[in-house]
Amino acid sequence: MDVYQKTRNPLIMRTRDEIARFFEGYDMVEPGLVPMPQWRPDTAPEDEDPYAFSGFAGVGRTA
Repeated sequence: MDVYQKTRNPLIMRTRDEIARFFEGYDMVEPGLVPMPQWRPDTAPEDEDPYAFSGFAGVGRTA
């Protein structure tokens, strides 16, 4: 984690709620703001490496 904090563009780890605020005012596309593997429903959960994904994915659109 320290290596990311010493770069010009540091990695900032955010909680789901902290990320959700970026979508305020947008209509969320299904399935909403979810862990990244849930945006790939054609892949069985047991096929996913839980350590390969450490974030959330979401798509919002304006009305």
